[in-house]
Amino acid sequence: MSEAKGEDSNGHGVIVIYDISSCGSDAEDSSDDAEIAANRSKRQRMMPLSLSPALSSSSSSSSSLSSSDAEDEIAFCCKVCMCPHDEQSSHLISSGDDAVFHRCCCHKIDSYKPDWKSPFDVVCLQMEENLLNNQPEHSIEKGEEYYGKEDSKKLIRSDATKESSYENELSMYAYDQVIYTCAKFLKYNRKYQAVTREEHRKSKRAVVLDVFAGIGAGVVALKRLGIDIKKVIHIEIDPVCTHVFKQNHDCKYNNDLVNDDISYVYDAYSRFEDVESDIEGLLEKYGSIDIVMGGPPCQDYTPVNAFRKGVEGEQGKYLPNFGKFIQVLQEQQGHENPLFFLVENVEIRKMEDMNPIQEVFGIPGFPTDAKDLSPCRRKRHFWINFPVERVNPDDSISTKSCLEEGWGLPADILEFDSRDEEGNWRKANTFMASKARIDDERMLRLQKIEEESSTGKRKVRYKKGTFTVSEREKMLGFPNGYVMHAMELLHKELRKVLLVRSKHEMKTNEYKKFSAKLKMFSGKRFKFKLRGDDVDILIDQPQQSKKQISHFNKEDYSKHLLGNTFSIPVVEHLLKPLSEVFASREYDRYDYKYEWQN
Repeated sequence: MSEAKGEDSNGHGVIVIYDISSCGSDAEDSSDDAEIAANRSKRQRMMPLSLSPALSSSSSSSSSLSSSDAEDEIAFCCKVCMCPHDEQSSHLISSGDDAVFHRCCCHKIDSYKPDWKSPFDVVCLQMEENLLNNQPEHSIEKGEEYYGKEDSKKLIRSDATKESSYENELSMYAYDQVIYTCAKFLKYNRKYQAVTREEHRKSKRAVVLDVFAGIGAGVVALKRLGIDIKKVIHIEIDPVCTHVFKQNHDCKYNNDLVNDDISYVYDAYSRFEDVESDIEGLLEKYGSIDIVMGGPPCQDYTPVNAFRKGVEGEQGKYLPNFGKFIQVLQEQQGHENPLFFLVENVEIRKMEDMNPIQEVFGIPGFPTDAKDLSPCRRKRHFWINFPVERVNPDDSISTKSCLEEGWGLPADILEFDSRDEEGNWRKANTFMASKARIDDERMLRLQKIEEESSTGKRKVRYKKGTFTVSEREKMLGFPNGYVMHAMELLHKELRKVLLVRSKHEMKTNEYKKFSAKLKMFSGKRFKFKLRGDDVDILIDQPQQSKKQISHFNKEDYSKHLLGNTFSIPVVEHLLKPLSEVFASREYDRYDYKYEWQN
């Protein structure tokens, strides 16, 4: 197939579209058939070239392009095509001799578009234009907001109303009483007691299957408990989550970590459906599984979602299906190899949803609220098949221990209703994951600013802010920087592959190194935002509708991840009985104290 390139009648460069499905074929080039020529012209649409200097290379000569050459020169964002199968195309688009190729389907190019530019090119042109015209940056930073005391009190009442509407303050029935009298749960307890009496258990290392693994909160809890882990099979659809997990646990990914002698498996299965349909293959390759953990999607159960569909929803089906998977896994690996599981979801309010879920697991969900063990609220249900200890609320834990100096909950700063109706310290509201709620008014914190006016009169104002990533990490019990440091590194490394615009740059060792390390991000839908004289990278979250795609910068994505994860103190409390089942050891970096314990 020939390459169409050169200049148009006005002397501009041209953008060329290639069809890699027929690259290397001589049949079409040697034929003069009119129909073939017409088909060729459809594929080789010529468009005016961007004025960006980096893309201005052009040539009037023609040459052939092999399929392998084209594939090797595809931009990182399009290297892996994630488009629906029926929308995938073999056409590539380039902006000149040295410009990288992009997949037409990934950029929704299906017709002649003379002014098309890649998303990064658009931002670069905008930056160049600003520099030439000495224009200020286009993005507007949010200014500081201040409130008087009465306005702040109104906000407190408004936030409390919103939070209570998101939670089910009155349980529909006493789950903790039900679980202790459930026949299936009592049977699970007897099995647990029998296992703890087996002498060989004291030297057994655990094989962990972490499904819907997120950022690895379950593994953090196991390490804090000192449970000796042999292998972790990590299954997670979001590569950002997997990056955060690897950066904090896997020394092969992060050379600064101490080798913890755990085998980490990532590529065996990328989605729950993959392992669900391959239980036999899972056991054949990795042997019997000791612990299964996971938090299936909650969108169809959370009261925040007005369109939730419960167990009948596209996301809601994962919870009962996960329960069925666990039961089949136990049967196939044999009851002589006991399987312990911990499954999490939001507090499920509707009995028509709870009943089929309870039927699958054989036990009711165990209710928890992170406020009993930490500085923040987080109502959840857990399904577990080993002894559950009731939580003894620690009334001494205050949110203040996790906040930056001078900041506090509005009620604390205003010295107004610092304790709830039960006399306990007020806790931070539930962290959520959606873009609309990661920084809504429920996340409010205040700082008291005292000033003296020109007349010498004392003036008090209250500076408004929302919980930072670091504060949320601390309140959820993670090591400091667990998410944010990983996200900062990810964005730094993504710049080395996403901001490459020429084939020449793609041949450098630096590009090859980071494109190999970050290959799980190829095919993600990125956006670029101009911020002063720099470019900010925004990453999309998976499992979204085509009409509502949310892109996050590194700080907002960090908050999104923390809104989806477990509370470490809660999961650590629930998993504690497994310390009696497996060998013990210490882990570097995971013997830390929670911030409120210092």
